Amino acid sequence: MNMLKLKYNRYQKRPIKGLYRNRNNKSCKIVYGKFGLKSLENGFISFKHLESARKVLSRRLKKIAKVWIRINPMVPVTAKVGDKRMGKGKGEVISRVFKVRSGMVLFEVEGNNNQAIIDLLNKASKKIPVKMKVVFI
Repeated sequence: MNMLKLKYNRYQKRPIKGLYRNRNNKSCKIVYGKFGLKSLENGFISFKHLESARKVLSRRLKKIAKVWIRINPMVPVTAKVGDKRMGKGKGEVISRVFKVRSGMVLFEVEGNNNQAIIDLLNKASKKIPVKMKVVFI
């Protein structure tokens, strides 16, 4: 799932400016749906975590509700093979992650069956390695 074209294949380390400031931005509010899944702590979310949570939501909801995924893992994680010697450059890209801050809305759902949506969002939150809570308008 390559949604965006990346400028660099491997992660270029740069100074992080304002990572913990400006929490009242668009990523902290529900924009598209009525219900959302909000993170309560900082962490990393990979594509595998997002895909497993999306499958839980899409299998049950199908035509009852619409689901929006608000994040896209873009930061590449590199690693070398275990039995390599030191040097010879940076390792291969093994996965991509998204840096989640506390207060960000990751999933949004809009539909009519409120109790079923809340139960499914709670199930999907257990697939993600960050503490989450269900929020609604």
